Amino acid sequence: MVIFKIKLQKMKKTLFPFILIIFLLTNINSNAFAQKTDVFTDARDGKAYKTVSIGNQLWMAENLAFKTDSGCWTYDDEKNATEYGYLYNWETAKKVCPLASGWRLPTKKDFEVLLNNYGGKSNQETNYIALIPGGNSGFLASTGGWYCGFYSFIGKNGAFWSSSAKDDTYAWKLTVFNKYKEVEINSEPKSWGFSVRCIKNN
Repeated sequence: MVIFKIKLQKMKKTLFPFILIIFLLTNINSNAFAQKTDVFTDARDGKAYKTVSIGNQLWMAENLAFKTDSGCWTYDDEKNATEYGYLYNWETAKKVCPLASGWRLPTKKDFEVLLNNYGGKSNQETNYIALIPGGNSGFLASTGGWYCGFYSFIGKNGAFWSSSAKDDTYAWKLTVFNKYKEVEINSEPKSWGFSVRCIKNN
């Protein structure tokens, strides 16, 4: 019995450093991108938006639903704007965030930083799981479809404009594909309508 206690004590001393390392790594990982949620009210129309801190970025956790006079569509039915926000062409998207309150359209680099928090753009399924509603990021990427002369993919795919142009015709966006469980950064014509997620200036 004495020998067993001595061996047990030695085992505890041997295992303790490993247990401590595992605890620290788990604690660091769980808090690296800890969510801090809040609410922002747009003074222009009184609409309130959930916000979430992810790493060193502060995002709106809902699609923008500010109606403009042009370059703005609601998917097939005005009621869809309540859940999915409006779809904007690129020129409108660049100006539609509440700039006076420090919010702006994210750059392509902002989206890359967001994806790097969850394994980088090569880990598309990991990004997808993190960004969709119920995911651990709090980004709550709703799939509001898009407008390209006609409406497509509501509830299936969602895309969010960046402020970064690819060339004279195309601009970069972040796209969420429910069917393939993927997230990627790609480009489409600036005239098409996509959702907007605003990011706060640092």
